[in-house]
Amino acid sequence: MHRQLRGFLQSHKIKLGEKKLRSLLKKHGLLKPHRRKIAKTTFSGHAFRIYKNLVKDVKVTESEQVWLSDITYVRSNHGFSYLSLITDVLQTGLIQEK
Repeated sequence: MHRQLRGFLQSHKIKLGEKKLRSLLKKHGLLKPHRRKIAKTTFSGHAFRIYKNLVKDVKVTESEQVWLSDITYVRSNHGFSYLSLITDVLQTGLIQEK
């Protein structure tokens, strides 16, 4: 906004820096609240129990033997929402059926 007003300010011999303009707009309630651009991710440094990988050495031979789950964040007009996914490990293509 300061860049757009620069010509007007100079033609009227008004000295107003970017920081001062921002503080004036804030003081009069004319600034839009800062919107968070990234999702707040999981805090991994917690004290809760962390479970071992129970299927590390399992040979997957058929569907519905091992399931995977994950969450991700989806941005909407109302902020971020969680999306939870659960799928059969064979459907992911990560493991080939034997």
